[in-house]
Amino acid sequence: MTKENKKSGLEKKLAAYSALAAGVFVVGSANAQIIYTDINPDSTIFAVDSFFLDLNNDGIVDFRINALKYQSSATGSHSQFNINVDYVAIEPLNNNEILSSYNYVSYYNYSSGAKALNKNDTIQDVETDENWWSESMGILNGQGSYSGTMNGSSFSGTIDYGHFVGVTNKYVGVRIEKVQDGDTIWQYGWVRLDVASNGKSFVVKDYAYQGAHDKYILAGMEVSGTIEKKIVENIEIYVSQKTLFIDLKELKKEDAIIRVLNINGQELLKKENSEKSEISLKEFTTGIYIVNIQFEEGSISKKVMLR
Repeated sequence: MTKENKKSGLEKKLAAYSALAAGVFVVGSANAQIIYTDINPDSTIFAVDSFFLDLNNDGIVDFRINALKYQSSATGSHSQFNINVDYVAIEPLNNNEILSSYNYVSYYNYSSGAKALNKNDTIQDVETDENWWSESMGILNGQGSYSGTMNGSSFSGTIDYGHFVGVTNKYVGVRIEKVQDGDTIWQYGWVRLDVASNGKSFVVKDYAYQGAHDKYILAGMEVSGTIEKKIVENIEIYVSQKTLFIDLKELKKEDAIIRVLNINGQELLKKENSEKSEISLKEFTTGIYIVNIQFEEGSISKKVMLR
């Protein structure tokens, strides 16, 4: 996932909603479910622009990741001040939250905002110096300078803040709010990013969330257990020339049921599976469809694009 893809603003917004050929896998058993989305190719965002993240693919934007510029000047009777900053930040929307932390060095040099997680770090409710934040943007990386004069004396300096300064393959912990029977419940997730050292761009690679309520997830976790891992490793689903190809490999074929759904969840096709299946979709119009396969070990769904 190293290929950079500089898209137009419209294309990035559409990618965030549909994930088209990004391969949205929903894998689950009766006990747990991790919903994982791979952005393929990776989405590279340059200032000034944003990536709109719909973590649970419900058509509602949950987070906005921004590459922005801030410039300001002020003049007083005996002073003058200028500031220029390039920064990348993640903005929680709709009462959702990001995992943040704070480390103060100086007024213009501090690590504040989203915490940079490593693979397999636990994302859950916290009772430490970390906290869940929903009020404003969480800075990932801010780089810039300031200068000015006061009573005839000049001053200048650099601005350096954030936990994502020039990082590769770091994770932001996130959680989305749900209200059930009057109670607030959370679904925890992550998004994997590269962030340029100059604060002018970032790369979104993939993301996932825990389908179970108030259950932890590990950063980088794509499947939730041995059953889900077996499903992912033993199945292949793809479309070519309006033909759907499915190979269940070592999974039990005799119990498998294949369904093709439209994006509204309406069943359009149903078929019992054999070891290798080739299903014609030539009568289907261009668009996004969901392939769902159910069998004894669990189930899997994948979005496919007919062109």
